[in-house]
Amino acid sequence: KMTSGVGLKLPERITGSLNLSGLTSAKNTNFPSYIGGGVDLRGLTSTEGLNLPHAINGSLDLDSLISPDRLILPHTINGGLNLHSLTSATGLQFPDRIKGGLDLHSLPSAEGLRLPDTINGYLDLHSIASAVGVTLPHTIGGYLDLGSLISAVGLKFPDTINGSLYLGGLTSSHGLNLPDAINGSLDLDSLISPDRLILPHTINGGLNLHSLTSATGLQFPDRIKGGLDLHSLPSAEGLRLPDTINGYLDLHSLTSAVGLILPNTMYGFLDLSRLPSADGLKFPHTIDGSLDLRSLTSGIGVTLPHTINGNLDLRSLPSAVGVTLPDTVDGDLNLSGLTFAEGLILPHTITGGLDLNSLISAVGLNLPDRINGNLNLGNLSSGDGLRLPNVITGFLDLPTFTSAAKLTLPHTIKGFLDLGSNASAAVRKLLGWIKKRLPKKI
Repeated sequence: KMTSGVGLKLPERITGSLNLSGLTSAKNTNFPSYIGGGVDLRGLTSTEGLNLPHAINGSLDLDSLISPDRLILPHTINGGLNLHSLTSATGLQFPDRIKGGLDLHSLPSAEGLRLPDTINGYLDLHSIASAVGVTLPHTIGGYLDLGSLISAVGLKFPDTINGSLYLGGLTSSHGLNLPDAINGSLDLDSLISPDRLILPHTINGGLNLHSLTSATGLQFPDRIKGGLDLHSLPSAEGLRLPDTINGYLDLHSLTSAVGLILPNTMYGFLDLSRLPSADGLKFPHTIDGSLDLRSLTSGIGVTLPHTINGNLDLRSLPSAVGVTLPDTVDGDLNLSGLTFAEGLILPHTITGGLDLNSLISAVGLNLPDRINGNLNLGNLSSGDGLRLPNVITGFLDLPTFTSAAKLTLPHTIKGFLDLGSNASAAVRKLLGWIKKRLPKKI
């Protein structure tokens, strides 16, 4: 790895990129007048002796540079500019336009910062805590990272950001005037209150409001093209969700379904994992993801989706009486809290595993002919009323079995078979099952 330019004579013209990433000193390094690609100087921590070309037709990487002292940037940069470690921008003059991204990730303050009018890629200002002195470009072609900003007072955004906007450090929307359109995701991870928050008309990605504790007065766009994170919201009071969410919906902390109106269309998982009752809650016909109702203790008034293209978790449900399960679960079905099969009508199609770990009686249990995953019957001690599937592509768990009377094992089990240590009759039956499948003597 070359660490010094002493004795290095570069060509007058380089039509491709120039990699001097190991260089720790630019003394005596004469750059060509023309470089057709990028220049990698990521090892430099000082500008001493650095005389950059007037034009670079690719990206310029000065990743380790801490101070801009005596740094004269090229007039033209036709790619990105990486100044990731820079801690001050005082005296630094940028080109009017940067055709790639601008990385100023470590810059703690906007003091002395004069950004280009146009950045065709992303702008990383992640470490800036105050908007004082920040004048954003008129055009930002990629994402904008202001993830450490604690106040947006005085900050003017472009009308459109053609990428995501990260404002994960804001706890208040005071002074926040968001763009009309964001062609990516909007991250307001730490925002607690929606007071005075006006969301963009268009969000072409996800919306992260992870810490929000109230939705009163908050108006969402009609459609969110990514996920919606409302993880900390304890109540649906004042909540008016979009008609369409093209990603997940996280309502993890919701403990009551009162006032909750779900979107008509959902294309990701739905987290209602702390909801004890879903009485009166209307689900979409189809959820193109998993549905987590792991805390549901009552099936009263529950009308589940017709189709779930993911897992369905109902692990706390003590009884299936009155519960209409989906016709299709395209994943795992967890009913590990059921002790009896009374009222249980399983989906016609389960493409994953089935967990009935607490079931103590199989009377009334009608299993599908095929389970494309594991079948857990961990507390079942008797085969009375049990008709196992013909095919199980995962394991079959019957560890507490004590009687194999009337038990017919599946034709195919692709995982392990656990019949416990007490099932002597079951073991004899198992040996017979294995013998039937041994190759016949020639």
